[in-house]
Amino acid sequence: MKGSQGFTLVELLVAIAILGLIIVAIGALLPGLAGVNRASAQQQTTVLAARAYFEQVRSQLKNNFSSALPAPTATPGVTCTTSESQRYSAVDTTLRVSRTVTLNCSASGRSSSFSLTVANPNLGKL
Repeated sequence: MKGSQGFTLVELLVAIAILGLIIVAIGALLPGLAGVNRASAQQQTTVLAARAYFEQVRSQLKNNFSSALPAPTATPGVTCTTSESQRYSAVDTTLRVSRTVTLNCSASGRSSSFSLTVANPNLGKL
């Protein structure tokens, strides 16, 4: 059958084998991608929790710079602790110039550290 068009049985078997290898390779990547997706979602949850906490801190310190820091809001799967440092004026050692709040969070074995420095809003009024 000269001039007939089409594929031979061997060509079809080779094409099916190549397609099978591609499908197996893609299937092997999917569990890894799912893990990356979970880790990314957890990191995003941690960042959003830190952002919400710092907005609360910023608002509270703007209204009352001497107030105690609020406790971090509980976020499922995320554990956070806070620490604070303060800077005082070189001229008047009783005058707080700024407060730096550090939030250390851990989730799924990963830890992240976030910091926020808030200047004393009353400095311009002195």
